[in-house]
Amino acid sequence: MRLVDLLQLYEQMKVRYGTNTYKHISELLKEAKQIHRKDFLESPSVRRRLQNGRTPDHEQSWRAFKGKNLENLIMAIIKDEVESLGLKIIADILRMFQPSLKLTYFFIPSCPTLLPFFLMNDGALIY
Repeated sequence: MRLVDLLQLYEQMKVRYGTNTYKHISELLKEAKQIHRKDFLESPSVRRRLQNGRTPDHEQSWRAFKGKNLENLIMAIIKDEVESLGLKIIADILRMFQPSLKLTYFFIPSCPTLLPFFLMNDGALIY
């Protein structure tokens, strides 16, 4: 399972739930976890561990996958929704200057009177 697969699952759920798909993220993650488990058990590294008498830990692998890709999934959902309104998101532009900050830069070209703003990880807005 990769991020691309997770996004494909989300697209399938969009067909099923329409505009309320974002409310079913936990359902999506449950389905993704089952697929991830299947892929995990079929991987060569897990087979080697089993042959050597060790027990592979799927939960540890799942937590790493979910932690890495949940933020990307949410950003893709937000980007999709914002772009459907005719707006544009320019993400992580400040990382070049301050790599320790995780900011998302928003600029709305269709509304020039609205100043650009940044959204920090903790939800705070900077404008």
